[in-house]
Amino acid sequence: MGKDGETVAKEGKFTITGIGRVNKRVVFDGRTITLSFKDVMHTPDLSHNLISIGKLETEGGCYSVFGGGRVTFINRDQRPFLQGQCVGTMYEVNIYPTTGSIPLKPNALPDLPAAQATYSSVKAFAMCSHNCPSTIDTWHRRLSHAGYGVVERMSKWNLVDGMSVTTYKQGPGSCEDCIMGKQTCRPFDDNEDREEHVLDCIERQVLGKQ
Repeated sequence: MGKDGETVAKEGKFTITGIGRVNKRVVFDGRTITLSFKDVMHTPDLSHNLISIGKLETEGGCYSVFGGGRVTFINRDQRPFLQGQCVGTMYEVNIYPTTGSIPLKPNALPDLPAAQATYSSVKAFAMCSHNCPSTIDTWHRRLSHAGYGVVERMSKWNLVDGMSVTTYKQGPGSCEDCIMGKQTCRPFDDNEDREEHVLDCIERQVLGKQ
């Protein structure tokens, strides 16, 4: 932040005159939806309104799907509610005030078949991810390298919904990530010289007075 509330941008400066909550309307699938944005910065010097995709995901509980020159936003109920078209390096969405009529612009409404296809693919992907049976080695890694005994009890006692273990037999060898994480120091990787003859290297420990 600079002086007098000015924020330095890449191409210059703009002034933040206030921060608050803003309600806007969007049109999706023929429906008018009211969205509420919190911690919005009022910057009258800027000619465009910017929406943070990261904030929509981290604080709004939404996630975004990119593809086909557009971005589709999915809400907590796994349903799309907003779509933007790619313009240069950014995505443009149409938002409107909470009062007054909404002008219908050419191509202003999202492509409903594309949105439905996106929703179906995302839903199928989520269902596949949540119901994919795996070995105990895979579940061991998914659960942050929890002990194999703990993972086995979680499955057999039905402590986790949707947790399906195909086999409780561990694979050959040990988990290298667990071994590396429990080591207190790195191996001596650079010590490659080996003695070839007797008495080439002598180590002696002396105790007491010399």
